[in-house]
Amino acid sequence: MRHFIILLLALSSLSFVTTKSEAPFIGTWKGEDRGEVAYITFDHEGYAILRIGGEVLGGKDFVYKEKKAELKYKVIPNTKPIQLDLIISTNEPVKENKMLCIAEFMSDDTMKFASNFGLNSRPTEFNIKNSIVLLREK
Repeated sequence: MRHFIILLLALSSLSFVTTKSEAPFIGTWKGEDRGEVAYITFDHEGYAILRIGGEVLGGKDFVYKEKKAELKYKVIPNTKPIQLDLIISTNEPVKENKMLCIAEFMSDDTMKFASNFGLNSRPTEFNIKNSIVLLREK
């Protein structure tokens, strides 16, 4: 029984370990697009929070289209540019929507971030229509 408890504790602690591919994203990032300031926070548990103007979208528990939801992120390792998925999940009914993104670090505290916003495809390059430069908040 003692070994089972130790194994259970070890496995549960692994679920909160940040992978090497996620580590550079952890923190709050700020960007400006068409005069509007936006923030995105990536946490060590795999959740993302978007703040644009006064609106907050994401995290472990928020309301999306009148349903309880969560917003997670997943980094696809060994891709260039880095592929990142923002995943909104609802429970009733169980449904998942993905926003397929790419990112490129210009420095430890600056990254280019792009998405084809709602087109259900991942961009292949950064351009003026799909990209934003984000700076890490300190």
